[in-house]
Amino acid sequence: MERDSRIRKTMFRGAITAIVIAVLGSLILIFAPDSPSPAYLRGMGTGLMVVLPISLIVMAYRGYQVMDEFGRVMTLKAVAVGFMVVMGLSMVYFPLQMALRWPGLPLWVIWTVGSAAYGLAMAFQSRTERE
Repeated sequence: MERDSRIRKTMFRGAITAIVIAVLGSLILIFAPDSPSPAYLRGMGTGLMVVLPISLIVMAYRGYQVMDEFGRVMTLKAVAVGFMVVMGLSMVYFPLQMALRWPGLPLWVIWTVGSAAYGLAMAFQSRTERE
C-alpha cells in the first residue's frame, strides 16, 4: 500500500496545481476585458493556459518517477494507446479535411482525445492487471 499512497500523493498534488492554474487562468481571461489593463491580464491568462499542459506533463513525470516497475509498465502501455489513438485520429481526419474541405481540427480536440484515451487505458489496465 506504500507504493499506492506515494503515487496518489504525488498525483493529487499535481492535480491540485493543474486545477489552480486552470481556474486562475480562466478567471483572469474572463475578467480581463472589464479591467483597467486588459492587455496585461490577457497576456497573463494566456501565459497560465500555456503553462497548464506543461504542468500536467511535469505531474505525469513526477508520478512516473515514484512508481515501481509494474506502474511504469502500465503507464507506458497507456501512453502508447493514447499516442496511437491520437495518431489514428490525425491520420484519418487530416486527409478527409483536405479532400472534403472540412474545417481544421482544433488542437484542444487532439489533446482531449489523447488524454481521454490515456485515462481509459490506465483505468482498464488497473481493473484487468493486478500485481
